[in-house]
Amino acid sequence: MIEIPKYNGVGIYTITDTETGKRYIGSSKNVRKRLRLHLTMAAKLKEPPKLQALFNSCAPIKFEVIEKIPDGSTLEYVYDRERYYIQHYDCIDNGYNSTLPIDVAGSILTFEYILQENRAKNRACNSIESHIRFEIERYRTPIY
Repeated sequence: MIEIPKYNGVGIYTITDTETGKRYIGSSKNVRKRLRLHLTMAAKLKEPPKLQALFNSCAPIKFEVIEKIPDGSTLEYVYDRERYYIQHYDCIDNGYNSTLPIDVAGSILTFEYILQENRAKNRACNSIESHIRFEIERYRTPIY
């Protein structure tokens, strides 16, 4: 039986194979709910392949909250912290993560460059630009 931490707030969590020390790092607005969802999805064989392989292996697994995120933090901050832990524990090459979370700052620069290049070519970019600006603002808005 896997014990789920009793933390319902925003945070960074790890799913660890306690035999090998390999980890999956994730983040959520409600860590307890997200960890329960991992178990549900694993039972339905719907987790990403690397993580599903961990659940299928019957290895001893431990769920932990490794960082509680302060109230008022932005999604950008949460992703930065998640990215830090994924890189710190080498979870892509030596763990169960497949990708890093979105780099909001880098994406904003990329989006702005693409918009500038395409604006001159195509006026239809206005709706795309509105959508991108909305998404950028969403990542910079505090999570409660």
